[in-house]
Amino acid sequence: MPRPIDILQKRTQDHALKVHAVQIMQERTGSFRYTRQVMSQLQEQVRKEIARLGGNELLEKIVGSLEVSLEEGDKST
Repeated sequence: MPRPIDILQKRTQDHALKVHAVQIMQERTGSFRYTRQVMSQLQEQVRKEIARLGGNELLEKIVGSLEVSLEEGDKST
């Protein structure tokens, strides 16, 4: 089977091939887990910055709506 980078470069419409690429990225490379961790850290930085600047309820709601749950993502790994 081709590597994930080869699959991505081909822009394939083959669902099975896409699933294979995602499985490799989840199981072997940990790239999704790493990405979720970085996103979580960035979100925490944003929340702290909002608080430091005096808070903003609307902005906090927007940030909350963009949140990616690490637990939710880990179900697929």
